[in-house]
Amino acid sequence: MTFLQKIEAEKKALVENALDVGFQKACDFISMALNAPEVMGKGVMSGERIDKIISYAIDKVNEYHEAYSPSKYVEADVWQARLDEHQKRIFKDKFVPFEKRYPGLRRNKY
Repeated sequence: MTFLQKIEAEKKALVENALDVGFQKACDFISMALNAPEVMGKGVMSGERIDKIISYAIDKVNEYHEAYSPSKYVEADVWQARLDEHQKRIFKDKFVPFEKRYPGLRRNKY
């Protein structure tokens, strides 16, 4: 492995670690919100139920990973549209399109 390859591998590892930390951080605070009476009222969720939600979310992250790498996956825009369809069903008139939810993400150029 050349020096440049080693530097690139280290940069990639740092980015992967930062993504993992960010995702875990989001899961931690969403879990706290789902278990907080001041947020959920009497409908707070148990750790078991929250774990089920987080596990489902992780499965979806893995399923839709192509949506977030347009430079790597030709069909990233297709995955983004699929994700938006789910978001539209959830948020209805409060829906925010993918490109506005992720303004810093590069777009496919055909």
